[in-house]
Amino acid sequence: KAAQDGGANRIELCTDLSVGGLTPSRDVIETVINEINIPVHVLIRPRGGDFVYSKEEVELMLDDIAFCKKTGCSGIVSGALTIGNTIDEKVTRQLIAASEGMDFTFHRAFDVVKDPSEAIETLMQLGVTRLLSSGQQNKAIDGIEMLKQLKSLSKGKLQIMPGSGINSENALVFKKAGFE
Repeated sequence: KAAQDGGANRIELCTDLSVGGLTPSRDVIETVINEINIPVHVLIRPRGGDFVYSKEEVELMLDDIAFCKKTGCSGIVSGALTIGNTIDEKVTRQLIAASEGMDFTFHRAFDVVKDPSEAIETLMQLGVTRLLSSGQQNKAIDGIEMLKQLKSLSKGKLQIMPGSGINSENALVFKKAGFE
């Protein structure tokens, strides 16, 4: 409610930020959807740690996406990597297909890929709507040069959304760099 009242045009809903964010409970998702009027994008991540998921974890993620779609969420924030820290195209394609009709944001798993240029090409080919990234640093302000490069590489086909540590003291740096 505070984000909506403060002028936000959408929110990302998650829990457990101390581990990088996890999927919130279904009760929380329903409550938020019923209480606010701005688009809600739900993080789909079953556990902390790496972004390499078992078959069972992928099934849980797909079930969570189906619930979000049924509940009226506007978007999903998710993604998967291979053991070699490249985009797991097969799993990400499944997540995107399950999200049909909703925006799909690839999350900060991107910040550990071994080749960001290759990874952004893969995401564009997969049809991802947006990339949430800190420019492969802990805080986006420290990764701003990488974020600018990603923005250039995306050629407007994919929105680059800086995330992590953006606040009232540094927000204008991102705005001046051309980020919304």
